[in-house]
Amino acid sequence: MYIVVMVIGILALSYQLIEYRGRRQTAYQRFRRLGMDKSMMRKMYITENALIIIPAGIVGLILALLTGFAIGKGLEIHNGFHFYKITAGIIIKSVCSVIAAIVVEELAGLIANRLRKHKGGKKKVKSRTHESVSVAGKPSRIKPANLVRTISSRLMRRDGIFMAVGLRAFALCICGILVFSALMIRKSYTAYKANNALPDIYGYLDPTDSVYEMYIYYYAYVKGFYNIPEGDDYSQERSELLNNPWKERNRFNISFGELKNKLKDDGGPVYSIKYNDEDLIMLEPLLVNYLNRYCKRGNTNLLDGFTEEFLAELDNIGGIQSISYSAFESERTWFWDNQDYHKMGLDTISPDNGYGRDTPITDYGYRYIYSTEYVNPTKELYNKLEKYIDKKYRNYDDFVNGRQVVVFLQDAPDGTYDDTLKAGDTLNYNYYQLPVDPNIHLESDMTSGNYVYPYDKAFYEKYNNSGKINLYVDYDGHGGSSIGGYDKTNDKQILDGYEVLFDACVSPTVAAVIKVTNDVREDFNGIMVDYGYYTALAGMSLAEQAVDNQRNLMERMTGDEMTGDLDFSLHYNQLSVQYDLSSAFSATNNKLSVYFENNDLAYGSNVDAKNIYRTQLINNILQYGITIAAAVVIQLLIMAIIVRNRIERRKERYKLLHGLGMRRGTIVRICMLEALRESVWCIFTMPLILIMELLMYTRKNLVE
Repeated sequence: MYIVVMVIGILALSYQLIEYRGRRQTAYQRFRRLGMDKSMMRKMYITENALIIIPAGIVGLILALLTGFAIGKGLEIHNGFHFYKITAGIIIKSVCSVIAAIVVEELAGLIANRLRKHKGGKKKVKSRTHESVSVAGKPSRIKPANLVRTISSRLMRRDGIFMAVGLRAFALCICGILVFSALMIRKSYTAYKANNALPDIYGYLDPTDSVYEMYIYYYAYVKGFYNIPEGDDYSQERSELLNNPWKERNRFNISFGELKNKLKDDGGPVYSIKYNDEDLIMLEPLLVNYLNRYCKRGNTNLLDGFTEEFLAELDNIGGIQSISYSAFESERTWFWDNQDYHKMGLDTISPDNGYGRDTPITDYGYRYIYSTEYVNPTKELYNKLEKYIDKKYRNYDDFVNGRQVVVFLQDAPDGTYDDTLKAGDTLNYNYYQLPVDPNIHLESDMTSGNYVYPYDKAFYEKYNNSGKINLYVDYDGHGGSSIGGYDKTNDKQILDGYEVLFDACVSPTVAAVIKVTNDVREDFNGIMVDYGYYTALAGMSLAEQAVDNQRNLMERMTGDEMTGDLDFSLHYNQLSVQYDLSSAFSATNNKLSVYFENNDLAYGSNVDAKNIYRTQLINNILQYGITIAAAVVIQLLIMAIIVRNRIERRKERYKLLHGLGMRRGTIVRICMLEALRESVWCIFTMPLILIMELLMYTRKNLVE
């Protein structure tokens, strides 16, 4: 763009100097008659050009640098960032522009002189050989209706094809500069607007004292178990067959409805259920080994959130325009049809050997296994998601109402991606765990005082051995705990315990499974605060449904309302903050960063990125805005020079037309028709060009 503007300026200056030299031809002829030879004339040309170009170039260079420095300094003082600096590169470019203008003008002047001499010689030859041609009897093409158009066309043709093509090419070039500059400003503004919509800072509760343990319960399919006869001779074979599921970790798809019927029909031990005459299904627990450091311990749920003290202190920090609250969850397990623990990478994430290490595995060790980002849904957000959602699964209302989620997937530790979860599948969220059979691991945690959810302690203290819902957990004489077996006579309690483990709290449909890449992170910057191995993006309505369903389950199990210490509700544990204009002076970002760190919030900030986009926008507005202004001014100046020279060249013809009876207004119309034809090639400056030329034609006396 700099080169284009420079070339236009040089050509404009060359044209003006050539026109100036053309008006000096009479004086040059006198000097030749007085005895000046070609070398002396050329020295005079160079001297005149030097006296015109060099002072003008120096003055223009100084004015341009001072203007740019003043504007840049003003922006630096007002907005606090650097925009314009006079460097050696800028000075060198400017000096080179002046030198290039001098060289081009000299070459153009020499070429113009040669062409003028050659043209003059041809005219003399033609005048000697020209024969008079009578036009008597030929009908004239000029009519009253086409008088203005015909004369205007003849005047334009008389200027030559090069002038006509040059003016139109020049107008198109100016038009291209204006369009390109406007598009660059628009592009910068679009990027700035999109980035400015992001929160300045965002974060979620990330406590370090979580005692959450992820227990994954599933049923394994033992094929052919009942084909082995009972008896001592076959006990070893049966024992080996029952040990295989624990080693293989193969989950069998069975709905809770079917499982409930099997439990009722079997009547035997609930840990192994007869599936048919030949096969058995067997309950298997998988305790995720956090000590292996291939994943991050879950530490957030929908029932714990910001305290009133935290929110009150947040309100006292200046520079905040608005705060929006939402929820983030990592203390819940999922299940879906065809779920494969091997493809999930659980063999590496949680091996059987219980191996531990001191520091997390890079990247992988900082991921939750399951996490859900609950957001306040907007159409703008869903428009982003639609880029990744197949048309048949796009449904904004379902997303808003909690019937649809989008899952973000990261690679397993071996670098592969799980392909068992697909768009259109049903994603089942388990209930928050309760200390009821068969969840004996959680019951043991309760006796040790390891409470995860806000209702845990009250639930345990109220219902343990209460006779209403028995947890069968007692302390032994050494301060430890012992777990009693399930009550075979209390079928309802058994089913309630299995419902907690195997039924779905909520079951949204998966609209898309998106592999996390750098482009995805950029698209959802400020929306997705963290990415686990599996991270769902859902509307807040789904969170509300999950909390309500958890309450309904517990009230149905106990027959009591969840009141007092048992009461719970949806709590926000995530926020995003937008700053106002005073934030820079209030050091808002620094204050919030410190405040978040002191209150166990993981956070991210877009302030630096926003400053970069804002600076780029201002830079481009100034750079391309000045380019637009310069291009318009250059076109107006060049056209003014051309029109002035045109008036001088055609003055005798205008007088002749006026002498033949043509009114002055008609002559102006002829000139303006030519102006219209030339200015239409740059529609953006057309009104300015027409107004300027109209003023020039009306103020100058064309016929005197």
